[in-house]
Amino acid sequence: MEDGSIVLISKGRGFKVYKGILAAQSPVFRDMFASSSPETEAIDNCPVVHVSDSAEDLRHFLGAITPITQPMYVPTNCGFEEGTLAYYRSTTVRLHRAEGDPKIPAATIFAIARLAHKYQADELQRQALSCIQEYYAICYDVWENKGQQGNVPFETSDMPRYAIEAVAIARLTNTPSILPLAFYDCCRLGGKVLEGWRHEDGSISRLADEDLERCLDGTRELACHAAKATTLSFSPEPVCQSYCNSQTRIRLLLLELLSLSRWLHAPLHACTDLFAELAHARSVCAHCQKTLEGRVKEQRRMIWPRLPSIFHLEADISNWGSG
Repeated sequence: MEDGSIVLISKGRGFKVYKGILAAQSPVFRDMFASSSPETEAIDNCPVVHVSDSAEDLRHFLGAITPITQPMYVPTNCGFEEGTLAYYRSTTVRLHRAEGDPKIPAATIFAIARLAHKYQADELQRQALSCIQEYYAICYDVWENKGQQGNVPFETSDMPRYAIEAVAIARLTNTPSILPLAFYDCCRLGGKVLEGWRHEDGSISRLADEDLERCLDGTRELACHAAKATTLSFSPEPVCQSYCNSQTRIRLLLLELLSLSRWLHAPLHACTDLFAELAHARSVCAHCQKTLEGRVKEQRRMIWPRLPSIFHLEADISNWGSG
């Protein structure tokens, strides 16, 4: 296939690409190329098109939509000769993640979703959103087994600043099912949510004032639900088979948990290590600890269906918790 037939210029950086690939996947680029005139600026005899996107975001988008040696997204062969326009028009991109491949950086997948929406590359947008929704799921069991464990295609973090961008992408693409868990992650950021999400070009995205208010109000309500769930988990106190006299220690453990910001502001997370550490420090026996852990898990699960109401999203979401 030829090296490229058009040059995209973004913030002073040029990307020489095959315009047939872009035109096949994006009606915006197709119309843009069709409207270009013979007098258009050229580099190496290739027409030049200037775009307003950051060079970093454009690089991620082009890397996803065009074939490279080890592509993140690649076309599925449908019988046409590779490299021809018919080949690209007859195929759709698909997420390519072989076992053992490194995870996609969060900045990359969100940039792809944003530009795929802008350029109406619908199939690429669908797959980028599907990748994001493997973490930002609507079903608790899916999130517990995949998202919470980090068993998703993109890189996750205990300090999920990308949640701010997840809110923006959900708004941009009209995908409200992402919002409850994205706001939950924003609450986990604490005061750092005010710092925003720093893009690779140095620009910063912040929550809109209305969404910041949702986050702040939701943080308080989330802590109330977490405190209630924790208290219910300890009532009644476990009946120990070995009569180990753990009751006083259990009450002290409850008080300690209720004083921890980490426990109250991230109630969906198992915090198994934290619970085990505190229970061990209080000399709570293994039987009582196991009983309490089971109760905490069930109470934590009960918070999940309340997320839309905690963040005042009931009007936007109708299928939360299904699947």
